[in-house]
Amino acid sequence: MESKTIGERIIKATMSVFIAHLCFKVVGFAQFFVIGGVTETVQWECIYGFAFDGVIFSLFLVGEELIGPALLPVFIDEKEKNSEEAAWLLANTLLTFQLIILGIAVLLLYLFPETLTRWITYFDADKKKENFQLAVQGVRLMAPALICFSLGSTTYILLNGYKKFFLAAFGDAVWKAFILISVVIGVQFFGLSWKALVFGVVFGSVTKLITHLIGLVHQLHFIRPSFKIGNPAFKKMLILMLPLFIGIVFAKGRDFYNNITVLSSLDADGLIKANAYGRKLFQGFAMIIPYALSIAMFPFFCDLVSKDNKEKLGEILTISGRMLLVIFVPMSLVVVIYGPELVKLLVMGKFSQEDARLAGISMACYSLVLPAYGLEMLLMQAFFARKKMYLITFVGIGCSALSILISYVGIIKFGVSGASALIIIASGYVLCRTLKTVILLGVLKQAVPMFKWRESCSFFIRITIVGIAAAAAVWLIFHMFDAGLGIPKGKNMLMLKLILGGVISVFVFLAGTLLLKIREPVEMWNWGMKKVRIKKQPN
Repeated sequence: MESKTIGERIIKATMSVFIAHLCFKVVGFAQFFVIGGVTETVQWECIYGFAFDGVIFSLFLVGEELIGPALLPVFIDEKEKNSEEAAWLLANTLLTFQLIILGIAVLLLYLFPETLTRWITYFDADKKKENFQLAVQGVRLMAPALICFSLGSTTYILLNGYKKFFLAAFGDAVWKAFILISVVIGVQFFGLSWKALVFGVVFGSVTKLITHLIGLVHQLHFIRPSFKIGNPAFKKMLILMLPLFIGIVFAKGRDFYNNITVLSSLDADGLIKANAYGRKLFQGFAMIIPYALSIAMFPFFCDLVSKDNKEKLGEILTISGRMLLVIFVPMSLVVVIYGPELVKLLVMGKFSQEDARLAGISMACYSLVLPAYGLEMLLMQAFFARKKMYLITFVGIGCSALSILISYVGIIKFGVSGASALIIIASGYVLCRTLKTVILLGVLKQAVPMFKWRESCSFFIRITIVGIAAAAAVWLIFHMFDAGLGIPKGKNMLMLKLILGGVISVFVFLAGTLLLKIREPVEMWNWGMKKVRIKKQPN
């Protein structure tokens, strides 16, 4: 009965996060493509690609990825084993020092944006002076947004600590929507482009924090400044943070180098933008389901670890991991064929054909990481719940260093450019992320009974065969459209081509799972139908 209760609670929480995060992704995609369509390539790469995504948002992610795994287990321990007041003493101490650190960081960004831009990019070259000035302006003007974005990371975790998943995730959709509205109004009515984006980022960060505070309205009376760094719970959290901080810094250094530094060294404009679009589209597939599942599972993982229930933890990891793989292994292979055509449709009329081609190539390469990316999210939550931070830090550092080395050797040493440079960056990312996931899985298996090797290998081989068959079917449909069979060209035909390809891939996937006796899709369907029938029954 306990197993069923935990499973039901996890699924319910997952659906809450999924719905909110789906809103976030839909609005995020709209915002991303609207901004890309109304700004020039140079403005996009300097203001959005570098200043916002590369600097402000990356610094925000450092805080988010650091605070969540370290704060939540300790906050839950304090709340359940001591008292709610003790838990909030920890949270208040963190919020107080976080605000001080953020104030210093924003001041440094405002005073020294030129130095930061020179460190990260090649925009200070004579032929790229316009890029350099725009990048500097973007960092300086958007720096204040870091305060509310980062405080929102902590309020996000506090909401999760109270199992309030929807508003926590919905805050991200709110600030994305605010940026979208700001850009649309700024461009249509005031003739602004990147300045409207700056306004939307700064004030959008405030809307995120306000959304979270609404969710914490009944706990607001606990919030007050606190400088009690001697609190044992605060010390425990700092100890957990230390290895995470080192690993996150390396990971962000990898992202800076791969996504901005090496690409800014090349003469051609548009490569930073194409790489960003490729990553954004693959992350749209990767983040919605596994992200929602991992966020929802984390508090329950913490509960299971507190009770030393390794068997239940391993059972949940195995079931959820197989369900993710049954979706993402075929999807990754299908998207290699499907992705470039989807990009072409999404950017039609907004991007040049070359920009669309480059973004499609980038997405196709990045999509191969989907299975490892989804599984890694689950495994990381289990490590965080078990407070095993140092191991994942060492593994992460090694894989980040390898990714940087691949980009450096390929682009700087051998002078690879254009589409080939995008392939090298994306392929290195896929290789290193997959290697990291395999290592984490092997290590966690030593402590938690999960993923029996023989069954797992058989399952992976069968689902890979299904994925190859689905991708081959999509290729065949696309080839028929492209082979000059008298089918007219244009946006409507491209949409028809994508619809047919998608329908055929789903049909082949379902037929393949039935033939090869992969039971997960049927189990997910049966569970969903059972929940629908229960809700339809009269009280």
